Amino acid sequence: MAYFNGFQTVTGATIVATPGRRAHNCNIEIAYADAAGQTQNLILRVNGSTVLRDANGCRLCCGSFVTGQTVNATFSQAITRSVPPQFRALVITRTSGVSGSENPRLGIDIDIR
Repeated sequence: MAYFNGFQTVTGATIVATPGRRAHNCNIEIAYADAAGQTQNLILRVNGSTVLRDANGCRLCCGSFVTGQTVNATFSQAITRSVPPQFRALVITRTSGVSGSENPRLGIDIDIR
């Protein structure tokens, strides 16, 4: 996990709970290995301002994420006291599908409002 300007980033996390078929305002539970090699679970709270995309940068909806997919996620440092802890998701990028056939692409996402 990396920290940058009050945000946290995890790479290579696995989705362990499906968010359902909603387009927005869902929760996505992920598991990742921390610096000590321990598996940690957390819930990413998705709202209308969260950027959901695939490895090619195409926008997705919550229903596009399913158990077993690999994601990179950026989220706030603010944490709930629940188990597993919950964070406000900023960007979730699906790096591979269940089949693992997609190739990730690095880039910059800019939203002009």
